[in-house]
Amino acid sequence: MLTKEKLLNEAKNQACKFITDRKRPLTSSQLRRFFGEVKRLERKYKLLAREKGEDEAFNEIEPMLGMLAVNANYTWERGKIPDKFREFLENSVRSINSGKQFEEFAKYFEAVVGHYYYEAKKAGLKID
Repeated sequence: MLTKEKLLNEAKNQACKFITDRKRPLTSSQLRRFFGEVKRLERKYKLLAREKGEDEAFNEIEPMLGMLAVNANYTWERGKIPDKFREFLENSVRSINSGKQFEEFAKYFEAVVGHYYYEAKKAGLKID
């Protein structure tokens, strides 16, 4: 369940993990790339949910959620994202079993993105 505590503190701690990997910090471009895909899937889910119901909508987007984790693994292997971000995406995708859980993940990821920009700027990382 999504709570204020989770959005304020856990999301901030998660974002900080992506910044502290000095060998391979997460760039804002890579963060936007993956977050953009989650938002695209969220829009598709909501549209399908109105048309076909939540269960059918989730069944249709579930394979694409799996591809999100696959793409994270591929991008990590190419040296473009830190392992902590890859783990975050893979573990999150594996834990999503319903449309409601997907919507909560999308909102949580949005909070992580917001914290990332604030914390990265504080840490002196270049934000593109």
